[in-house]
Amino acid sequence: MQDDPGVTGPVWLPTAPPSLETMLAPTLQPVPVLPALAAVLLVLYLAGACRLWLRGRRWSIGATISFTVGCVVLALVTGAGIEGYGLRLFSAFMFQQLTLMMLVPPLLVLGRPGTLLLRATPHRGWARWCWSRRGGPCAAGSVGWCCTRR
Repeated sequence: MQDDPGVTGPVWLPTAPPSLETMLAPTLQPVPVLPALAAVLLVLYLAGACRLWLRGRRWSIGATISFTVGCVVLALVTGAGIEGYGLRLFSAFMFQQLTLMMLVPPLLVLGRPGTLLLRATPHRGWARWCWSRRGGPCAAGSVGWCCTRR
């Protein structure tokens, strides 16, 4: 592949022709924001799920698998070689975009992260204040809190 004058900045651009091996090879961009975000979200989600399981509360294995697969696909599509090829090849770019728009969101939503957050966080002490309707700017109903305040 020839140098593309339209691609500037600190990015990884592939030199080898595309193949399945080069597309899936871990080649992080200089600033891997989305793969890092996917890893952080996955760690927090698994910590919440483990907290529920250790306390004897039920949490769906299917939801956990769905969220895990969503985070892995997000990290793979934005952190593997396909990211660099997406800057050069329209087909790779479209695969990346369609995967990020049509596969990752349903997988993450089926994992029910909001429900897990509500079930895994304590409902007393500082968390009770934070989750209360009039608790402050981090309250669960902060929009309603702002609108109903006199």
